[in-house]
Amino acid sequence: MNDPNKYFILENVWKQMTPEIQEEVIQFWKTNNVPLTRTEAETRSHQIVFIARNIKHAIIGVCSVKRIFIKNMNNYFYYFRTMVDPLCRRMGLAVRFTLETRNYFNQLFIDKKDCSCIGMYIVTESELLNLNIRQAVWPRTGFVFIGFNQKGQQMRVFYFQDADI
Repeated sequence: MNDPNKYFILENVWKQMTPEIQEEVIQFWKTNNVPLTRTEAETRSHQIVFIARNIKHAIIGVCSVKRIFIKNMNNYFYYFRTMVDPLCRRMGLAVRFTLETRNYFNQLFIDKKDCSCIGMYIVTESELLNLNIRQAVWPRTGFVFIGFNQKGQQMRVFYFQDADI
């Protein structure tokens, strides 16, 4: 695949979740064995920022954010999560989700439309990424290493432009 963008489109659904899209997302999570109760899935569906669809218009990935307070950093961040269909994981979709979400919320911050968080926070659950991507600052996304959690997973943040601590 030379250009993965030919195989999927991203749809921004932040604060625009419809019942129809919500059902599609919940079915996507069920199909991919994401361990959520119906109530948890409904709640999380309203945290989705982008949906990726293939050329047949089926959902192949979603990303979401949840506003959290990180005590050690004494600030609020958007906790970023992503789920990509296992058959689509070599298309660069997770990086694209990260960049698009980062840019979207960074622009809202710059425009003073959403200053409720000073940046984004990621926990790297992929064992492959935790073992192989060891730069203090990820070159493709600008996320900065801030430590390991109790499971040994990398924790990283990206500060929005001109954010104060």
